Amino acid sequence: MKETMKSTERSVIESLAGVFQTHGFGGATLTLFTQATGLKRPSLYHRFPDGKLGMALAVLEFAKQQLVGEVLAPLRESGDPRERIQRAARRMADFYDGGNDTCLMDALSVGAKGTDRETIDSAVSEMFSDFIGAFARVAAELGAEESEAFRRGEDAVARLEGSLVLARGTGSTAAFNRTLDDLPDLLGGKHR
Repeated sequence: MKETMKSTERSVIESLAGVFQTHGFGGATLTLFTQATGLKRPSLYHRFPDGKLGMALAVLEFAKQQLVGEVLAPLRESGDPRERIQRAARRMADFYDGGNDTCLMDALSVGAKGTDRETIDSAVSEMFSDFIGAFARVAAELGAEESEAFRRGEDAVARLEGSLVLARGTGSTAAFNRTLDDLPDLLGGKHR
């Protein structure tokens, strides 16, 4: 996907993302996509010749650009690692609407089967790897050895993702917000 996405293309992708977040891969239908985007079926198939799988991959690529390219960008900057983690945490709060938005990586893994599942799992795995890697790099800056830094990054992502699932199931975003507050300590090795 081009980095300079037109606003109409962006709004289409965001609308498709909303359908996937609400219904998962398996529950998302062409009718829901046309209602959300305002596009007719032929227009959707013209933009996404691979159908629902193509839409899902476009949404994942867009989400990856947003998450890794923008939300986690402070982690790649210079300066105090803990302050950079806090800036990234504030961006994550916005990205996930304070914990009210379902994670696309989770939603898209629901209901996909066969080759679609393998393709989506591969894209999701790559996104998780980037997410964990960003956290692991800053954990290493905070003094962790490579394997420990990776573990801290993985634990932080697991807590974040788990807190989003918990928010969806309970209607409370408290665990998500607590996890964001704890991120500097989680990556710094002060929380286990």
